[in-house]
Amino acid sequence: MAKKKTGLKGTLKKNQTPDLALPKKKALPKVQKDISNMEQTVEELHKEEEIVVVEKKKPAKSQKVKEETPIKMKRLTIDLDKALHKKLKVQCYQSEVSMREYVIGLIQKDLQKY
Repeated sequence: MAKKKTGLKGTLKKNQTPDLALPKKKALPKVQKDISNMEQTVEELHKEEEIVVVEKKKPAKSQKVKEETPIKMKRLTIDLDKALHKKLKVQCYQSEVSMREYVIGLIQKDLQKY
């Protein structure tokens, strides 16, 4: 069975890009570096600083330390329409509070009534 000719050989030769040659290498100029200045800078960077350690005194047995219990938080998610969200955002910006603080404040204010 004979191979079917597709005519791609000629097309591939036409579309080949010529070999690109890289430019010749250029020698970089040698620069004299001031090693003593570098060594001085390195020494300044690695200079040890005096570390002061402060020891905490334990409270007397008669004084009980009150440890604050962390407040457990719960997440609340609400859906707002765009217009209401925009109004909320503008109000919070003008009041210089975060949206979280604003909503929590409203909830606390409303719950104080009961």
